[in-house]
Amino acid sequence: MNKRILNDFSVQNICTLMADITPAEPLRFTLGFREDDGSEVVLQEDEFQLLSSTDSELVFSGMERFQTLRFRLTWKTEEDVICVSGDISGVPEDLLLEYVEPVILSIPAAGNTLLLVQNEGVLIDLEKGNPVSGEPGWHYHSFFPGRTEAQFMSVLNKNGCGLYIGAHDPSRATKCFECNPDGIGMYALKVRYYCGNGNPDRIFRIPGKLVFRYVDGGWMDAAEIYRTWMEQNSLLPEKYNFPAFVKDSPVILIHPVRGRGTDRGQMDANEYFPYTNAMPVIDRMADALDSKVMSLLMHWEGTAPWAPPYVWPPYGGEENLAEYRDMLHAKGHTLGVYCSGTAWTQYSTIDMSYSRKKQFEKEHLTKEMIRGPHGEMEAMLCNGWDQQRFGFDMCMVRQWPRNTVKNELAKMADFGFDYIQFFDQNIGGAAHWCWSRNHGHPPVPGVWQVDNMRQFLDELSHDHPQLVLGCEAAAAEPYLKVLKFNDLRFNWNIRYAKAVPLYAFLFHEYVNNFMGNQCNLKFYMDFADAPYNLLWRIAYSFHAGDLLSIVLRDGGRPAWSWVYSWDEAVQPEEGPVLELVRNLNAIRKQYPEFFSRGRMIKPLVKVRGGKWTLPTKRGNFEYDSFFTTSWRSPEGKNAQFVINFLPYKQEVKVEKNGNTEIVELPPLNAVIVA
Repeated sequence: MNKRILNDFSVQNICTLMADITPAEPLRFTLGFREDDGSEVVLQEDEFQLLSSTDSELVFSGMERFQTLRFRLTWKTEEDVICVSGDISGVPEDLLLEYVEPVILSIPAAGNTLLLVQNEGVLIDLEKGNPVSGEPGWHYHSFFPGRTEAQFMSVLNKNGCGLYIGAHDPSRATKCFECNPDGIGMYALKVRYYCGNGNPDRIFRIPGKLVFRYVDGGWMDAAEIYRTWMEQNSLLPEKYNFPAFVKDSPVILIHPVRGRGTDRGQMDANEYFPYTNAMPVIDRMADALDSKVMSLLMHWEGTAPWAPPYVWPPYGGEENLAEYRDMLHAKGHTLGVYCSGTAWTQYSTIDMSYSRKKQFEKEHLTKEMIRGPHGEMEAMLCNGWDQQRFGFDMCMVRQWPRNTVKNELAKMADFGFDYIQFFDQNIGGAAHWCWSRNHGHPPVPGVWQVDNMRQFLDELSHDHPQLVLGCEAAAAEPYLKVLKFNDLRFNWNIRYAKAVPLYAFLFHEYVNNFMGNQCNLKFYMDFADAPYNLLWRIAYSFHAGDLLSIVLRDGGRPAWSWVYSWDEAVQPEEGPVLELVRNLNAIRKQYPEFFSRGRMIKPLVKVRGGKWTLPTKRGNFEYDSFFTTSWRSPEGKNAQFVINFLPYKQEVKVEKNGNTEIVELPPLNAVIVA
């Protein structure tokens, strides 16, 4: 199998290959282990002997070094679907089974794109390389459930045909979906299952089924397969159970109270402090947008900006912030804050006077931090002298970190915030990986992480049922019940590939997210070369059903994104931004049955029009010069919208019932075409 190419990705070919397996041409798979000192041991198919085989089962064993080790792989075929399962047993006492990659397929890069459920959804042209490929392990962020929010991927050719690979696992255990270089012009597709499950019999059974299926309707066809399975094997919350303020469709106004739009440099109080100084801007923006708003604060912590886990009391004390809260509420607006998740700060690199080193040493907190395979300690994100802080990540299985987070959240809940994005840097709500042998959890990643994090979130929700919590990027599937409003970072995808609203296709009926602070765009985009990029991003978020946001700079004017200095010469034009947000949010409020409660469906009609290029530092990406999206309401009504994000009118051709209709799109607005 390792020397054969699946040119058309047909599942029939996969079935034929698996039925054709012989000892001379083994199925490709990988098993990963850890020795007592943390060293990795990786075993592949050519190190095993085929012990037995039938039409639906292969058993591998016979290793000279590990004679008791046995890998059993079974499969079942039904029309265009193959379902794989299996188990590993006989693991030697001096080894820990860390992961298994049960079926590795080699596919050509030429003419093919990779669909990943990461940071919302992304299509990667494999001929240009896969910039997100990498070997999972310590410091790896793209796992499920986390930055990868659902359990599947797909490879599609230029006609939208290809292969769906889904881990239909009801336990939602830790796993990775990888597409790595596999020789010249080839990529290896593989799903890596992490095996930390605490079984005393030392047997690991692949949870659920690994499903291969042919698709011929593009990325939405692949997403529909997973959505159908997911809703039949659900950990999903109740549909349409959105926070009250979300139902009002406020525009999210994001601004710091210290600094000038970045996390570096001087961090003195700015014009939005004291907090009540922002009210004239809030009033002006609410009038200009004809909308309720949420004031979402950054750099507000009384400790240091982005210096978890401690945040309270707020910068400048509670009194003025409480006055600001009450002024917002009196006008029907809401107040939210960003935090920084479950990390530990030794030193702030923003405010060099802030240090927790003495406390760390006095309370022996090394025992509470996550560990790498060799006992390493480090924080996964935003860590280092060129970042926001230097420190570590806390292991949330341990009681001390859980109590610490609960204590901080209790103070914030008592204060009366409407929204707390506490789990910033826990991308997707993820629990960071830990290999510690002293924390009371299995010493390799696995389903224990997911179960523990879900339990912890449930405890927070039980303690503070009125509190609305969120995370950075979109909440992964197992965490949707508690993380009800999230800063969806689709912009991370546009630096290397084409973004698609895959997350909304799967989950929009269960969670409405918001456009977020769009951080770090300056690192992969030259704003002078892309003057309409902010308008494009606003329209993208709208067509995905997300609430809209505006990052504010000085004077209450729109900024390109967070981490972009207010003092830069190139800044967005205010008028078109406000007009587009006002127009689109009016439509969102007019049609909540679609944009709030709707189920995204395949396009009802075909729309053709102009093209638009998004320039990035990695290259230019061509999109349509408009967005179109189709929705089905809970009552069964369908509608398709076309959005013009450009400040001039366009015409599109709409193919409906065998006829072609010319439709004029007004500038900075949207129309219904079906």
